[in-house]
Amino acid sequence: MCKKDAVEKTFFDLDDVFADIVNVFIAEGKYTVLPEDLETVHPSSVFTDPEGNIRWQNRDVCKIVKGREMVNLALVGLEPQSCYDEDMPLRVYSYNGAGYYYQAKRRKEARDNTQPVPPVYPVITLILNFTGRKWDRHTTLQSCFKDDPAGINHLAGDLELHIIDIPEIPKEKKEQLKSDFKYLVEFYQGISFSYEDIEGIGDIVHIEEFAKLMAVLMEDSDIERTILDIYNNRGGTHMHEVYRKFQEHFYGKGKEEGLSQGREEGLSQGREEGLEEGVLSSVMNLMKNTGIDAEHAMEILEVPEEKRNEYALRIKEKQS
Repeated sequence: MCKKDAVEKTFFDLDDVFADIVNVFIAEGKYTVLPEDLETVHPSSVFTDPEGNIRWQNRDVCKIVKGREMVNLALVGLEPQSCYDEDMPLRVYSYNGAGYYYQAKRRKEARDNTQPVPPVYPVITLILNFTGRKWDRHTTLQSCFKDDPAGINHLAGDLELHIIDIPEIPKEKKEQLKSDFKYLVEFYQGISFSYEDIEGIGDIVHIEEFAKLMAVLMEDSDIERTILDIYNNRGGTHMHEVYRKFQEHFYGKGKEEGLSQGREEGLSQGREEGLEEGVLSSVMNLMKNTGIDAEHAMEILEVPEEKRNEYALRIKEKQS
């Protein structure tokens, strides 16, 4: 887990990646924040608990967004989550509170030294949800409270999580992204465009960080080696080549499993529903298990050429 956290922090601490996320998911695609506007701050904060003990709390990635004349516009924290956390609102409330405490301390120091008092700026936390599913745990502080017999819970105020569900990022948002985060999202979701469509759309800038993060997110060390092999052997980071090798990697790993399961289920259905339905079942199972399209699946299963157009139409009907 420590290695995984370290890899995530290394990627999201990149200024161009961080600025890209801020511009698209906070500034709604206005691109008001440049990488040079960011200042990394130590993600740890110190506080004293009710018993008087000194405690540390750690943020994953945290940066100050600076405006003109060195005025701080915001403190933004990114929290990548690969698993659900029931107490996420409590954690974020604590993180944000530490950010405001830091500002209050600096403002007091300025007053004590008769210096200009800096303005208060917002503290914003974005949750990057890499669980593979839409976030279905607590999203507000108030939702964490179970009972309210005295009717006083509302006095505690509230906090709403700002969650980016990576599998749910829509196409229009992905098109706004300009950094390697765009490729990360595409790979994580499962690239939906064809090989020809991505020839020339750009290179991965931070190839090593990208490769390491893909490996930990997909829990497959082969991915890192595959991506880095392209860089080392070709001397480039061409996105279309990374995509092709990436697809070949997963195609190869899933091929035998898909073939075995598809043929077995297909033959079973074939005995019950007829040979053609069994073949269709085989093709669709292979597509499901490997992510390949119908044409490639039928080629692997040696479907007769004269039947492929008919089967392709029937598969589309079954999928609709």
